[in-house]
Amino acid sequence: MKLTKRILLGCFIVSGTLAAGIGIYTHISRQQSQLTIMDFDQARDTQFILDIFKSNWYWLVSEYSKNFSPEYMLSHRASSKNPEHIGNLTIKVGYQGQEPVGFVAYYKKSFYEGFLLFLATKGEFRSKGYGYQLLKYHH
Repeated sequence: MKLTKRILLGCFIVSGTLAAGIGIYTHISRQQSQLTIMDFDQARDTQFILDIFKSNWYWLVSEYSKNFSPEYMLSHRASSKNPEHIGNLTIKVGYQGQEPVGFVAYYKKSFYEGFLLFLATKGEFRSKGYGYQLLKYHH
């Protein structure tokens, strides 16, 4: 009798844990499915991205990048100030409804190699999977 109770208790704990895991996964999936990823639009997205740089400069820009300018990067879609790099940068912005939550900037180094220059999300949207969605986006 005691063994049967233990087995039933064990089954109850496992099924409860599984149900909780499915519930958490469903909740996260719903949050993530609300993210829309769009091409960078200079008029719509510039201030949002500049604000992210302003509040996260230490984390985003190397101390050795003295001449980096996010304004230049955005207006020229360039990975650096080298004139050859003008237009080489792809920038995508993630939106939850009408609100921008983060952005990703990357460029192609060669036929088989790309380089992720920036990946950032607004503070209140971190730890919700939005950065991951921006990272895996590949259109």
